[in-house]
Amino acid sequence: MSNLTSILDALQTRLESIAITGSYNTDVQTVSHWRSANFDETLLNELPSLNIRDVSDEYVERSSYPANSIRILHKLNVEVDILVAGDDIPNQVYNLVADIEKALAVDETFSGLALRTEPQGYEFVTSEHAEQRIGIAVYKFFIHFYAQKFSTT
Repeated sequence: MSNLTSILDALQTRLESIAITGSYNTDVQTVSHWRSANFDETLLNELPSLNIRDVSDEYVERSSYPANSIRILHKLNVEVDILVAGDDIPNQVYNLVADIEKALAVDETFSGLALRTEPQGYEFVTSEHAEQRIGIAVYKFFIHFYAQKFSTT
């Protein structure tokens, strides 16, 4: 398994832990990675939900330490779609943003797989679906990690 895959798996597991019983503000129903489903009744029954998207990976720096090893510092651009429904959409989104940040702060290195996690903020959108208000926000952050040249391990 590559370092990138391990980081994304750890991120998904961390976000799946968001629950009121774990001292968070929200009980997240589902966390997915690159979910492509359309809005339908199934999705509406799974809200609030989070969808992880690793949208780009910038190679920031090359290093030859230790000797004979070329490592590349990656700057992974991650976005988490926040989907909520109901009347109090802004407060639900604010609570989930706080929950995501709290979950990321547990260990921003994902047990040493990454160097650090760098929050970037969020964007907010509200839409209507089948006479029900759906709130959509996108929380953005970077995960910095090293991997061998031509590999994400």
